[in-house]
Amino acid sequence: MCESYDERRGMREKEAAGYLGVSIKTLQAWRFQGRGPKYSKMGRACVYTKQWCDEFRDAGVVVQLGGAA
Repeated sequence: MCESYDERRGMREKEAAGYLGVSIKTLQAWRFQGRGPKYSKMGRACVYTKQWCDEFRDAGVVVQLGGAA
């Protein structure tokens, strides 16, 4: 996580992409497609919170039960 993260300010696009381990272009594509983490707009900037990024990441968790295939 970015050391300069300020919960009141949130993360800008570059910081959120780095936090999620994806490119900025991927984050932009997800927004355009209506998927990806929640965000809010502050002027022209898209702002993400750590909580929203964590919720998005955790929603995609796949747990395999049983033996290995």
